[in-house]
Amino acid sequence: MGRPGLEFWLEKTSAPCGESEEFCADFTVKGGKIRGFANPFSDPNAKADAGTNPLALAVRFEIDFGGELDCSTGEFKGLLQNGCYDVATVLYRFEGTAPAKYDGVSSSFAQGEWTAKEIPMMGVIFPPDSKIGGMGTWGATLADDGSSPVAAGAGLCDM
Repeated sequence: MGRPGLEFWLEKTSAPCGESEEFCADFTVKGGKIRGFANPFSDPNAKADAGTNPLALAVRFEIDFGGELDCSTGEFKGLLQNGCYDVATVLYRFEGTAPAKYDGVSSSFAQGEWTAKEIPMMGVIFPPDSKIGGMGTWGATLADDGSSPVAAGAGLCDM
């Protein structure tokens, strides 16, 4: 759709930290968004058949990506909020977490693990169950094109 699947900016925080704090955020995520396509009806253990189209049942999704980074420990506390996916014009909602480790030398996030759960909804024919969700791994490396950060803008979940 002309945008990166994962985009965000880090902004330096100005709040001082106390000596007894285990986690002290040096940066917060701004303008974070994850966009893509997923197949919520697939078996993750099934092998792909060469004659099938993997996007045949794919649904569009997006979610706001936020969090805080503690540079002294390399700990990133990632949050996934305001997520949605569209099935037959019904927007189903989800949220979760996305912690990772940060390497300041390579300006990269590694060992990231995301977990998401459905948010119960009223008034839909097939309401989601909060026990349903997913998990996976993620990573990111700085891609500085020299441009100033911009807001991720309105998207699917803002409809």
